[in-house]
Amino acid sequence: MCHGLLQFLCGDSEEAQLLRSRVVFKIIPMLNPDGVFLGNYRCNALGFDLNREWASSDWSAPTIAAARQLLLDDAVNNRVDFFIDMHSHSTGLNAFMLCNATDGSS
Repeated sequence: MCHGLLQFLCGDSEEAQLLRSRVVFKIIPMLNPDGVFLGNYRCNALGFDLNREWASSDWSAPTIAAARQLLLDDAVNNRVDFFIDMHSHSTGLNAFMLCNATDGSS
């Protein structure tokens, strides 16, 4: 998925050119390199499920802590309009998206 997104964003289409002229993309290709090296899908080398570590301490998931800090720093300057977590699933064949509700919605 990330590869396809990068191909599109770096492509020559009018849509990609328009997006690049108006939007700053910050793409972090992998937050789990140590876990993947060990054959894990969701856990880092310490055995922590990175999908559950966004509010945890920095020592248990340093890559998540760095990504969280990047987002928080940008949010202070009102520069985060959209955040998407794209990842594959070990058994899933389709795509899904989870996101926060907008103001006023349930």
